[in-house]
Amino acid sequence: MKLYVTARRPGDMPVGALLLGPFSLLPLGAWVIESGAFTPGICGFKQFLGIPCLTCGATRATVHLFHLDLWEAVKFQPLIIMLYLALFAWSLTSLWALATRHSVRMELTEREDLVFKIGLVSLPLLNWIYLWMAGI
Repeated sequence: MKLYVTARRPGDMPVGALLLGPFSLLPLGAWVIESGAFTPGICGFKQFLGIPCLTCGATRATVHLFHLDLWEAVKFQPLIIMLYLALFAWSLTSLWALATRHSVRMELTEREDLVFKIGLVSLPLLNWIYLWMAGI
């Protein structure tokens, strides 16, 4: 994997930096749930089939993350926490690049690209098996 930092071209969209908007709402969402203003119901998928959906536990994991209890957050929904961390890192990198008028580009070899694609398929499946086995 190679990272390239180049001068930003006019009109380049800082997609990663734009993701910081939704991230800033995560603590608000956790607070709303904890305050009792909103109580999420049981997942319809889980109610109907008796097994967790791919995102079961994400709300509880987000609330634990809000309290900086990373271990409990990961226990409830490891994939969503990994996704949060990856998107947050991308957001900060994009924000830095925007502020310094740069652009960051990543280049993968064919093998790294294949591993990435296999991960995109296998990680959700492994996470789903974990949720099922953990009784989430």
